[in-house]
This record gives sequence, C-alpha cells and structure tokens, in this order.
Amino acid sequence: MILLWAGFLLLVFLLPALDLGFFNRTPHVVFSKEALGWTAVWIVLSLLFNALIYPSTASTGSASGLRRATSRAARRRPSDF
Repeated sequence: MILLWAGFLLLVFLLPALDLGFFNRTPHVVFSKEALGWTAVWIVLSLLFNALIYPSTASTGSASGLRRATSRAARRRPSDF
C-alpha cells in the first residue's frame, strides 16, 4: 500500500510538470477542443487511480474508494454549471 501511495505522489508531481514543461512549452491560445481533450485525459487518469485504490479499500471492508468516486459527482448539481 505504501508503494501505491508513493507512486501516486510521484504522479502528482510528475504529470503536471510534464504537462507544463513538455506539452505546453510555448504560450498559445487554447481552443475548446484542446481544453476538452486535456480535461478528458485528467479525468481518465483520476478514474484509473481510483480503480487501483478501490480494490485495496474494499478488501478491508471500507467503502472509502466508492465514497471518493461518488462524492465529486454528488457535490455537482446541474445547477452548478
């Protein structure tokens, strides 16, 4: 479990650095298509992380992985957009 969290922390620092330092080196106008694409990438990465965490928490009888997955969706209402 410690290796999983160490890997998570590594990704937390590595992925934004990669995004800012490699993919977006030069300033440019960001259009909706590009913004939606990057948003989809980050959402998929967060769901994959949750898919890794949920089995380890479900085996201990805790529902924290499921709470983490649903809490963000539950807090957002259509009127929030």
